[in-house]
Amino acid sequence: MRNTFYADRPYIENEYELAEWDESSGIPPAEINRKVREFAASAADMHPALIVANCYRIMLEEAQISLNGRTPFPDKIRHGAVYKRDASASVLEMYFRERYDKALYRYCPQAWAHRKFLALSGISIPDVDVWHTVLDWERTLRLGPRGMLDALYASMHRMEKEGKLDEERKIFFDAEIMAFEALITYIKRLRAAAEKMGLDEYAEALEHILTAPPATLYQVLCLSHIMLNVVEIGRERCRSLGAVDELYLPYYISDLEKGILTAESAKEMFRYFWQKIAAEKRYADQPICLGKTWKDDSSPAAELILIMLEAYEELNIHNPKIHVRCAKNMSDVLLTKVADMIRKGNSSIVLVNDETVLKGYEKIGIPRETADKYIPIGCYESVIPGLEDARICAAWINLAKPCEYAISGGRDMLGGLYVGQHTNEPQSWEEFLECYFSYLHEHCQMVMDNINEQAPFAYLANPSPYYSGSIESCVERGRDVFDCGMEYRNQSVKCFAIATTVDSLLAVKKYVFEEKAVTLGELREILKNDWQGAEALRTRIMNDKTKYGNNIEEADSLAVMIFDFCAKEIIGKPTSTGGVFRMGCDSVNMAEDYGRHTAASADGRGARAPLSKNMRPVNGMEKSVTSFISSVCKIDNSIFVNGAPLDFAIHPSAVEGEAGLAALKNLIRVFLLNGGFAIQGNVLDLNTLLDAREHPEKYPTLQVRVCGWNEYFVNMSKTVQDDFIKRITGLEK
Repeated sequence: MRNTFYADRPYIENEYELAEWDESSGIPPAEINRKVREFAASAADMHPALIVANCYRIMLEEAQISLNGRTPFPDKIRHGAVYKRDASASVLEMYFRERYDKALYRYCPQAWAHRKFLALSGISIPDVDVWHTVLDWERTLRLGPRGMLDALYASMHRMEKEGKLDEERKIFFDAEIMAFEALITYIKRLRAAAEKMGLDEYAEALEHILTAPPATLYQVLCLSHIMLNVVEIGRERCRSLGAVDELYLPYYISDLEKGILTAESAKEMFRYFWQKIAAEKRYADQPICLGKTWKDDSSPAAELILIMLEAYEELNIHNPKIHVRCAKNMSDVLLTKVADMIRKGNSSIVLVNDETVLKGYEKIGIPRETADKYIPIGCYESVIPGLEDARICAAWINLAKPCEYAISGGRDMLGGLYVGQHTNEPQSWEEFLECYFSYLHEHCQMVMDNINEQAPFAYLANPSPYYSGSIESCVERGRDVFDCGMEYRNQSVKCFAIATTVDSLLAVKKYVFEEKAVTLGELREILKNDWQGAEALRTRIMNDKTKYGNNIEEADSLAVMIFDFCAKEIIGKPTSTGGVFRMGCDSVNMAEDYGRHTAASADGRGARAPLSKNMRPVNGMEKSVTSFISSVCKIDNSIFVNGAPLDFAIHPSAVEGEAGLAALKNLIRVFLLNGGFAIQGNVLDLNTLLDAREHPEKYPTLQVRVCGWNEYFVNMSKTVQDDFIKRITGLEK
């Protein structure tokens, strides 16, 4: 293993934007695109699974490749993605998106039309979410490509012998075998190119992987990178590399015993591996999970985890992003390391509470011993690899919209149409709150019904050969992941904008029904006119101290009531594919997207402005992180098996020195001990953010935690920068 990372790094950081493609190795993206579309047009009567497999075959067998000799992970395939802030719009991704939309419109036109109506109203965008996936990495590494292909043949022959190989099963196996044979052809192409370039170490690793499972840590990382990229050539995104400490530990120990690696050479290898992932610019960053195997501070597992973290910290990157599983007896050594990284600005980290997750799985009927195999994927959503298809982003439900409709009687204030029921004007606070929950119930039912109408067609819309081929139950049953191939076939719905909602409801309670400063009809007109002419009332409401997220019982009890209601509406309800619904409450960028379709709200928010994010208070309304934690922990976080992040923001002076580090660790422990689901955050000061906006050249690596991922502050849009500045300004008042 080489030891020249810092000399090589400049040639890796931007290797995708500056790639020199070997034109003799294959055909360019435009030609791939033409061949894919011509094939699909000529095979219109072919089953979608076979069309998709052929598309992968064309890409993997014929696309241009390039190897970067300055890294031990040199592989690249020219799939047509554009590399800017993040990579997007590869040839197959764009084509598969078109197929997906057309298929759902064809198979469930009413649900598809209603979906668009719900989206325009700002209520929700129900989906079947074929985008967020995770391979069964344990099985993938245990079998290798050849072993997975052999397992497909064995299962097909077994089913044929048993008389169970019907036409649908035969199509599944034919598509899977074609896809995995194309994968092996692709690896052979990479090996031949490596031999031609004299990259002997890489060529030897691929030679081994072609015939056997990986046997060394280097081979594991080579195969992991190839599989990650092959899975993501199409529509899917592999939203975790798995519990990497658990996956990599046996190979690390074996390599140490055989003298293949030392601790330092392993760290050098991870420098290269993390930098390779950073260079690929995946949207929302590439997740990895750490901490699962840490039982003893002096164990090889602890050593490996620290090696991976130290290599990552050195690079000052935010991609990959790190999910840390936190056990009840979480090691102080691990917590110290993670907290120290966060306070120094390496904040692309979220800590997830094992106990809360396991309680959440019990709520949907999955026992602890099974659920303990979970990893966070995506931003912080829990999934059990190899067993659970969770569809972690099937829908977001805008909690603020029922408040708008309770005020308007059901007419959308921006669109002017009725989405569902019509209601009379409530005459008391109790009637108003009952009206709010009536609309929330209706919206939950609309969304879940729409998901259930779409879900049975996910396989026809987006067959997933590599994801399915990694899952033992799919191979044994001869069914794609999206054709009910997995053991647990769940759907996940996120209810967000809790702060906007609570603050709006309390404003109605106080200023309409208690103080009678305005009638409900007058408030309706004020909101329709976006607060024009009512600036004094707006200021009064926004300056009111009773806000969610500040450990104020009236506000927090209402948040608890809303989430408990959502839990009863959603959690455990049956899906159309034989699973159950799960719930989360993160917003990601939907706070902006849904906000654009939401009228002015009673808390003083303007029309089309962003809604509140995740579990955070409204920007400018947060008084302290300790009060924020108290508010969040009053809610039963175990209802959020699909994710519930607390985003803290702390001034650097609060975490300086040993005392400051101890304070940050204590804050995290208090949150975890009180049942919080996940915690992440930023250590920032206002002056730094303002200076970075004016002089971006001085702060090229200033990271901020956006939602479930980080970005460099200077690369963010002015709107998003302003969001952070507004929050920090409120905290520093």
